Amino acid sequence: MIEFDRITRLAAAVFDVPIALVSLVDKDRQWFKSCFGISAKETSREASFCTHVVYNRETMLVSDALQDPRFADNPFVVNEPRVRFYAGVRLFLPTEAALARYAWSTLALARLREQMSGCCKIAGSGEN
Repeated sequence: MIEFDRITRLAAAVFDVPIALVSLVDKDRQWFKSCFGISAKETSREASFCTHVVYNRETMLVSDALQDPRFADNPFVVNEPRVRFYAGVRLFLPTEAALARYAWSTLALARLREQMSGCCKIAGSGEN
C-alpha cells in the first residue's frame, strides 16, 4: 500500500518547500489524497493548478504564478497561501492511466529548477 502522507512529507523535506500534495482531479473538483502544509482538502477545478498538468500531459513548472496569465488571478496566488512557484507531474498506473498529480509549491522562486525537473520526470515515469 502506498503511504501518500509519507511521500508528501518527504517531498516537502527534499525540495525544501512548505506545500506538497498528491491530488486527484475529477469532472468538478480537485481533491487532495494527501497534503502537507495546507489545510484545504479540495478545490474547484477552476482554482486547480493540477488540472493544467492533466491536460498538458507533461511536467509543469511555473516559476512565478503572479506573472503567469493562467494563474495570476488564482485565489491561491492572490490570497493565502500565496503560491508563487509550482511544479507538478502526473503519476501513472502501469496501464498508463493517470493516477494522480503530484505537486510541490513554495512561496519563493525555486533555486533548483533543473533538479526538480529531473525529479519530476523520474516520479512521473516510474524510473528507479
